[in-house]
Amino acid sequence: GLIVPLLLGGGVCWAYSVVLKRRPGVDVLAMMAWGVAMPMVGVPPAQLEAALPLLVMLGLFSGVFESVQVLRDREDDRARGVRTTAVVWGPTLTMGLVRGIAGLAAVHAWWCFGIWVALPCAIAAVRPADVDRPVALWNRMRALCGLTFVLACARVWSGG
Repeated sequence: GLIVPLLLGGGVCWAYSVVLKRRPGVDVLAMMAWGVAMPMVGVPPAQLEAALPLLVMLGLFSGVFESVQVLRDREDDRARGVRTTAVVWGPTLTMGLVRGIAGLAAVHAWWCFGIWVALPCAIAAVRPADVDRPVALWNRMRALCGLTFVLACARVWSGG
């Protein structure tokens, strides 16, 4: 059961490093795919269907985090000629992407696990943020998305 995560996760990671990081929009999509593939190492093949809602959530969170990360690295990437999403789209559109993916993750959490699980992620999607303070944004998104994930895991563990 480890060959799929190895090929998908390792393949996406390799492709990201070689070429996908320099493709606006694709850089974020690649990390979303990686965010689904890599945690699959902890899922027995017979349990993949049951784990899919959590894996999708991790993929969406990876998209949020990658979007914030390229925002944080925007000036360095621009200076090196690396055309990431944030370099090409700019901070306003990239922040819209952060909010959009976080909002999608909140809807997914609500659909799969209930409103209370989705609430922290929904707050992450709508709370005002200063794109000039990406470290604060990074920490807030990690905390709120992380809380959503912990609540989802608790819901699964409790049989809900």
